[in-house]
Amino acid sequence: MTHTPGPWEIGTGAKSYNVCSKLPDTSPSSIVAEHIWELDDARLIAAAPAMLDALKACVVGRHEKHCANLGCSTCTARALIQQNEGETA
Repeated sequence: MTHTPGPWEIGTGAKSYNVCSKLPDTSPSSIVAEHIWELDDARLIAAAPAMLDALKACVVGRHEKHCANLGCSTCTARALIQQNEGETA
């Protein structure tokens, strides 16, 4: 599964916010999400590609197998990455 490449940026609609991909000046941007009523929600959505990249970087080199610790942040991060990429945990 692939998503619209980041970075994403916030645009303003008539009464709401939009999140668009920030592509090079020669390419048209594409709308990722629209009609977002709260600025904080738009900020969170716009940060998603960067947060996913950061999460992936955090688990590099960490234990590769699921451990028995239910509160393991590495295992939780791996599960979220797999969910985002359409894989089963």
